[in-house]
Amino acid sequence: MPTRNFKVDDYFDEENELNSYDKTINKKYSIKNIFIDSKIKKQKITKELLKNIEWGNVEDIMDYESGFDGYLGAYSESEFFSYRYKKVHGIIPEVLILRNVNTEKLVTELFKNSDIPSKAYYKSIQDNQGTITLSLLFLSIKSGETSENIDENMYLYIDSDEVWIYYNSKLEKDPISPLNIMISLIKYYVEPKITKNKIYVVYQDNGGFQKTGFKIKKVNVNLEENYNDGFVEVSKEIVDGLNSKDKTNLVILSGAPGVGKCVVGNTKIKIRNKKTGIVKEINIKDLM
Repeated sequence: MPTRNFKVDDYFDEENELNSYDKTINKKYSIKNIFIDSKIKKQKITKELLKNIEWGNVEDIMDYESGFDGYLGAYSESEFFSYRYKKVHGIIPEVLILRNVNTEKLVTELFKNSDIPSKAYYKSIQDNQGTITLSLLFLSIKSGETSENIDENMYLYIDSDEVWIYYNSKLEKDPISPLNIMISLIKYYVEPKITKNKIYVVYQDNGGFQKTGFKIKKVNVNLEENYNDGFVEVSKEIVDGLNSKDKTNLVILSGAPGVGKCVVGNTKIKIRNKKTGIVKEINIKDLM
């Protein structure tokens, strides 16, 4: 069973390529502070802090006015929200994406510390045999008024371990704006960059390639007895790559169906002869 290991490196040197120095104002610029200051201090969610947040209404944004709206919403929720923001508020929104957020804790603390009205959010939840998970949460926060005295909102789109914020750029440089307050609160629930190595499965959906992590319980398995010939060497190559501290390691198991990418060769299966009705037990590798 062939394997291919790829190391994913950073091809863009942010510090050298993006930093510039304006001698006229004696200030160093980088992508980290041109728009939003990346040094906004994180704060734990409290009832006192959330008193500064006024919840909005998602009904205008979630209104499907045409078949195109419905199509776009089914194709890409993130693009749909940008499109509807422009329709409702008359401007193209800025979008900030915060990744590696523990969204379960974030959402729990938001609802625990504030009486968020039902009109301020749209949610999608899953019940998998009693295990409740949040698929997505779309949350509206008042951020000002337009010239027509219509409430202008910023929006949080929470999905998996990401928080997307749609907002008016005028909020960026105001340190007490709802935008900067929410950034400081969300950053408190961002997982540390340096964590134990984790294995992800890569999958594809309407938005492109995504990844999902999962926990593995360590067990002692005799690879020579339970796996096909040569798999001990393959296993070592995979484990060494996954444990590498040098960037990220991607493992692709390739081969025709039935060569043992995800099953043990000695796995027993039962087959039934359609003509005779006789059932017998064989090894997976007998089908290879």
